[in-house]
Amino acid sequence: MKKLFKRAPIGIFVSFVLIAVTCGFICFHYATSGVGADKISTEAGLWALRLRIAELVLLSIGTASVLLLIEQINQTSRWNSRLSYHQFFQEIPSHEKLSSLASMAEKLKIDVHERSTPIDSETARTLLTNGEYKRTVVAYMNDFEEFAMAVLSGLVETEYAEKLEGLRVRRAWTVFLPWVMLLRGETVSQLAYCELEKLVLSWECRKPQLIASKAITPT
Repeated sequence: MKKLFKRAPIGIFVSFVLIAVTCGFICFHYATSGVGADKISTEAGLWALRLRIAELVLLSIGTASVLLLIEQINQTSRWNSRLSYHQFFQEIPSHEKLSSLASMAEKLKIDVHERSTPIDSETARTLLTNGEYKRTVVAYMNDFEEFAMAVLSGLVETEYAEKLEGLRVRRAWTVFLPWVMLLRGETVSQLAYCELEKLVLSWECRKPQLIASKAITPT
């Protein structure tokens, strides 16, 4: 029953509530007015009652239709935001950039995939000062920055993005954080990868809420 209620469009539920409230209000009005029985007993009074009921029911149906339209728009928006991921960000990072990073990591004897631990300061300095290595890391991280901008702007739904790419996004940020801090030390790069940082922090802030919601969700 709970699953059925959750799947039912909100507009339909609200329409029944509004109609029920409307009918209850009319009955209460005529029951407490003191002239309900006499007024309804006349033909004019009966038609007036019918007209009032018709007006309020139509108003309820109109309100429910608007709510249904809003719900449909929201559903379409959510679907489009999920579809955007598969259209533009199905491969993060691109295979070419991932291969270049793997080749660089092998030369430097560092692990950038399996362990989500930051690189040491010496490695970060090497990746910043060596032109070839810097271009490789910049190209790799730019893919995540672009993805973060899409999520934060609403182009891609954040919950859907986190389920599919949360692990890789967090790992990329954690592993290369020392390099990013050194890069920001440069005059022209003070805001480097700020969108990626915002996204990771927003996901981390959501963790306690998700854990709490799962804990209180009835099985």
